[in-house]
Parts: sequence; C-alpha cells; structure tokens
Amino acid sequence: DAMGYGAVLNYQMFDSFGRKMESNQVARKRETDSFELSVAHLARGIYYIEITDGVHRGTHRFIKG
Repeated sequence: DAMGYGAVLNYQMFDSFGRKMESNQVARKRETDSFELSVAHLARGIYYIEITDGVHRGTHRFIKG
C-alpha cells in the first residue's frame, strides 16, 4: 500500500498549541488507502494528527474552516 500503514491505525489529534484533543483507533480502507474521521466537534483552527500502526508513524496538518 502507498502509505505502508497496517489495517488498524492509532491516532492522536492536537490543536495548534500542542494540546491533545483526542486519541483513538480507526480502520484504514484498503481499497482507497484512506480513513475517515469526523471533525464536526472541533472548533475552527489548525490541527495536527499523528497516525501510527505500531511500526510506521506520520504527522499531518489540517485546517478546519
């Protein structure tokens, strides 16, 4: 797969000040090499999500408008 991640991903989400907003697991969709998370409960702003499968780890930034 493109990202190299396993089927179950652990994630931690942080706000722009580094405060942990949530931490959980999500299933990766193999056919699209993607996953979905609801961010409806978050205020507008910049967030960072750290994703790991126990072997690989990546951090991505996103903006909720």
